[in-house]
Amino acid sequence: MLFDDYGDLLNLNDVCTILDIRPATAARLCRNGEIKAFKAGREWRITRLALENYIFTASCYSP
Repeated sequence: MLFDDYGDLLNLNDVCTILDIRPATAARLCRNGEIKAFKAGREWRITRLALENYIFTASCYSP
């Protein structure tokens, strides 16, 4: 898969590293529902599958 170096559950720092974006942008994508995510306490959690879906959808790529 795309992110074998990461676990199945990512945080915003992981997403920022993978997508090469700023934390505010990653949080906005989660808040707006563009990336399916949930909050665990004060931190966003994103499944690896949800991030892959976002990448494929945003890039119009079909595996």
